[in-house]
Amino acid sequence: MSVKVSSIFKNPTNPQNLEVIITSEDKKNYTFQFTVNPGDVEVLSGDLPCGHFFLYSPDLALSLERLVWKVYDGECIKFPIDLGDLADPQEVIKTLKTRPVASGVR
Repeated sequence: MSVKVSSIFKNPTNPQNLEVIITSEDKKNYTFQFTVNPGDVEVLSGDLPCGHFFLYSPDLALSLERLVWKVYDGECIKFPIDLGDLADPQEVIKTLKTRPVASGVR
């Protein structure tokens, strides 16, 4: 499923908290809440299970984290931004199960 970041904005009452809206190719919106601490971005909540997005699509999660930092730092960004394709958890698990285990690894 292809996803785009539709918007990222700071919470007016607590600028350390940011809300991110992601739109899927079927035009459904998913909202995530992040908090920014020195050197760290933490997911507070989200419409998609966080593992679905962040565990199975780490490249998208890293891109999203970079965007959150840019907005937090006051950089002007033009939305929407295409993040790419969200990985299907079943396909990721299937791929991991078929990979050979390196020697010496238990």
